[in-house]
Amino acid sequence: MLLPLAVLAGITIVYGSVRALTQDDLKRRLAYSTVSQVSYIVLGVALLSVVSTTASVAHLVHQGLMKITLFFCAGALAETLGLHRVSELRGVGGGCR
Repeated sequence: MLLPLAVLAGITIVYGSVRALTQDDLKRRLAYSTVSQVSYIVLGVALLSVVSTTASVAHLVHQGLMKITLFFCAGALAETLGLHRVSELRGVGGGCR
């Protein structure tokens, strides 16, 4: 195991998650969340096992697809409704029941 890399990844997971939770800007929150998720991927690779590396590659693909979709949604909300902050999202999905 690559212990220093694993420790750094663990610290970055917590840091990125906490920073994401404290952000009101939607795209900034997504960016910090991405930092945290990429750190999960690095941690999996640092464990140096076949299972963890395979899971890291799968997580990389899924994270990429999911996060680009979320960034597109954030951009659509910004362009169509002028919403840029998480605190402004209340009622946006009001038509859904």
